Amino acid sequence: MARKTSTPVFPLEGGDARRPVRALRAPAKTSDELKTDAQFDLFDRPPSPPPPPPPRTHISPEEAPLTLVPLREAATMAKAADQFLYMVARQDEAAIWQSEGLKLDPRAPLGLAERPAVLPWLQREMENDADEGLCVLRVRRALLNEWLEPDPDQSAQFGAMCYLLCHV
Repeated sequence: MARKTSTPVFPLEGGDARRPVRALRAPAKTSDELKTDAQFDLFDRPPSPPPPPPPRTHISPEEAPLTLVPLREAATMAKAADQFLYMVARQDEAAIWQSEGLKLDPRAPLGLAERPAVLPWLQREMENDADEGLCVLRVRRALLNEWLEPDPDQSAQFGAMCYLLCHV
């Protein structure tokens, strides 16, 4: 005969144990909440990169200030190149460029030259436009370096490096 013991054979038999209380579940997330920037649907197109900035068309006077060089000084310039580039222009054009800045137009690029080319350029312009007032402008080369393109034709004609100002 089997004796009855006071301890139950099965752990839950006759015990006072209660079921553990479970924490409430968070509500299910919607599909909009599941989409993040880091993870996208494999069948969707990947996010496109931002569009490139529009091409530059203008250099402001603050970025590249133009200085007027007196004609007397331009006529007696040394033959060595320096850190400036020079432009020979009519006075009305020069005033516009000084106030509004320089345009970067690949169809009509502005010409710039090193110091040894200024005197031949000035002489050629005076022969062509004797009645109009001409002037010489200068600008620091370092301010325009990224938009300069060599001009082999003018360089050969004037005997010094000449450049075209256009966006690359």
